[in-house]
Amino acid sequence: MKVSGAAVRRRWVVVLAGALAAAALTVPSQPPTAAASTTQSGPPAAEHPSAADPRAACRTWQNEWQPPPRVRVYRTRGPAAGTVQSVDFGRYVAVVMAAEWPASMPRETLRAGAVAVKQYAWYYSLYYRGWLAPDGNCFHVMDTSIDQVYWPELRVPHLRHQQAIAATWKLSLRRTIARTGSNRLILTSYRQGLKVACGSDADGLKLFQLSARACGHRGLTAKQILRTYYGSTLELVDVRQHDILADSGWRGDAAVLAGKPGAGRTQWRVYAATASGFRPPASGSLKLDPGQILDAASADVTGDGLSDLVLLVRVKQRQRQLIVLRASGSGYGAARLWARWREDDADDARQLLLADFNGDGLADAGVLRAVRDRRTSYRQAALLVMPALAGGGFAAQHEAWRGGFDPAVNRALTADLNGDGRADLLVSQDRGRNGLRLWVMPSRLLGGTLGTPRLWLERRDWQAAATRLVAIDENRDGRDDIFVVRPRGSTAISVHALRARPSGGFAVTLRWQTPSGRHMPFADVKPAALHVDADGRGDLVIFQRLSSGKTQLFWLRTTNPSLLPGRILLDGTLAWSRSRPY
Repeated sequence: MKVSGAAVRRRWVVVLAGALAAAALTVPSQPPTAAASTTQSGPPAAEHPSAADPRAACRTWQNEWQPPPRVRVYRTRGPAAGTVQSVDFGRYVAVVMAAEWPASMPRETLRAGAVAVKQYAWYYSLYYRGWLAPDGNCFHVMDTSIDQVYWPELRVPHLRHQQAIAATWKLSLRRTIARTGSNRLILTSYRQGLKVACGSDADGLKLFQLSARACGHRGLTAKQILRTYYGSTLELVDVRQHDILADSGWRGDAAVLAGKPGAGRTQWRVYAATASGFRPPASGSLKLDPGQILDAASADVTGDGLSDLVLLVRVKQRQRQLIVLRASGSGYGAARLWARWREDDADDARQLLLADFNGDGLADAGVLRAVRDRRTSYRQAALLVMPALAGGGFAAQHEAWRGGFDPAVNRALTADLNGDGRADLLVSQDRGRNGLRLWVMPSRLLGGTLGTPRLWLERRDWQAAATRLVAIDENRDGRDDIFVVRPRGSTAISVHALRARPSGGFAVTLRWQTPSGRHMPFADVKPAALHVDADGRGDLVIFQRLSSGKTQLFWLRTTNPSLLPGRILLDGTLAWSRSRPY
């Protein structure tokens, strides 16, 4: 793909001729899966121009957060030469990948390439250049290296191409213009380049394939490769976080577990997000007593783009299991056993942490447990990681980190704070009257174990017992941030945002306070973070206990620079004291 800057602005009229194709092509709403077929029964139908406005068909897609369902391609070769074809967008990306990105490239280089190929055509679907074919049909891209090589008659995508596309389909690249503050999708140009060291030819504008291959061999993730070539101001946005019910807008859904210990069943409730708030919940249950569930978390452990439910379960005094309920798009499938092990002590396993520790695109299971230091007998924390397997299940556990934080006192969470595509570990250290410290154990280049603890924040005026932390990217820079919910007096709360800095540490900003006259005590709130309105900014959802003991969902929508209250949903049947957001 070779495009000059002038080509973005230049209006071309292409004068080429050829034969028409005949058969129609259906358009799926989802990206191609790793196992998707790359064949079709016939070529896409040739388009016929509209007498009213021949360019109108090229101006229909205006969504900067989701790729278009199809793209209009001018064919210069093959049986359809001289015509405009409306092509399934996922198939278009796969065929271009087969033509321009060798399947032998490292996995992460292919993933970076898949993002660049997808977004190049997406960009010109949004910003139409006014191109018309000789028959009057408009088109977004040509099938040659003027744009991207699309030759479905000869180029067949490899399974590795399909996997790279599926793994990065929900990712988009953006940049904020400092002068205006506007944020927009960028044009992702790329070239073959030279066989030089990783990133040595980066210019901030183009991805160079040969040196990017060296980056993949070095162990860089796709996100790191994209930052290397498109610059440090690049924003990598994943809008589809905590999407359980598979709505067309890729919005995240709020979810809780509920049930009375001893009752023998646990209920899940999922509240579908809409443009203005939440719908009443979809619900179901499983035959598992709430008292057996030590912790619960939600993330995509299967690679289908939906967030699955994973439960850390106590079976007997020292036996532990990881139970997975796969998200189905309308709820969850049957509970499946993915891992089991035996603890040394009855209370060793403390916390379940779901995150992509190795950068392969699947969320792995981390279990934070208590261990005894053999020399001092003091309690320490150890993080055991079980990588998710592509075919289902978790691999054998390995110790990714051990440190001097007692997990009975100090809480942890995972987040990609440095934006490298691998999860980091954050521990909130309770220092009593001396406040709290937030320590970060960063991911390493090749995954596996975590780095040494680094102090990112110390607040003497914050008490660990009176803070609740949730992680999500709230400013669209591709690095996870932290929302901190704290009491403000006895009847209100405040919300601070801790924005992760590229060089380490947090920038602290007060984002919201309970309005005067509103009753919202800290003891009555349970926060969760997800993308509600699919704008790339992580939002905060608060499950609030009412005086009746019931629950309402309170949405705080992220804007710049504040949080704006959204619509409230009352769930009159959910007992707040027995609910556990996940």
